[in-house]
Amino acid sequence: MKRYYCFLTWVFITMMSFPFTSCSNEDDDDKDSLIGVWVSEDSLPMYYDEELKGHVKAFFLFMEDGSLIEKDVITEIGSGETYTETSTYGRWEATGNHLKIITSFVEPNDNPKENADVTDCTYMFDNGKLILSYQDEDTGEMKSITFVRGQMPELY
Repeated sequence: MKRYYCFLTWVFITMMSFPFTSCSNEDDDDKDSLIGVWVSEDSLPMYYDEELKGHVKAFFLFMEDGSLIEKDVITEIGSGETYTETSTYGRWEATGNHLKIITSFVEPNDNPKENADVTDCTYMFDNGKLILSYQDEDTGEMKSITFVRGQMPELY
C-alpha cells in the first residue's frame, strides 16, 4: 500500500503541474510584429520624369535596434531586365499604429539626420499581412501598400 501511495503522490504532483504550463502565443506575437523582412505584395510602378520605366518590388528589413534596410527588385519595361539594389538604410520608430521611417543615408554609419526623408504612415496587421497607409505628397490622397513576410534578396 505504501508503494501505491508514493506512486499516487507522483501522479498527483504531475497532474498539478499541467495547469501551470500552457502553449506560448509567441507565434501570434511574431505574426503581428514589424521586426523582420516584409515584401510588397504587388509590384509598384517606377517613374522617371513622369514616364513609366518599370516596376519595383520593395523589401524592408525592420531590425530590433530600430535600424532599417530597404532593397528594391526592379524590372524594367521593354528589356525585362531585373536587378536588385539597396535603396536606403535608415531608422524606424513605431508608436501605437503610427510608423515613422527616416531614410536617405547610403551607409549605416552616415548621419541619419543629414538630408533625411521622413515618411509618416500608419500601419496595421490583417491576416499576417502588414498594411502601410500614407498620404501622397503630390495628390494629397491616402494610399496603402500591403506587405507579406519574405526573404531579403541578394544584390545582383
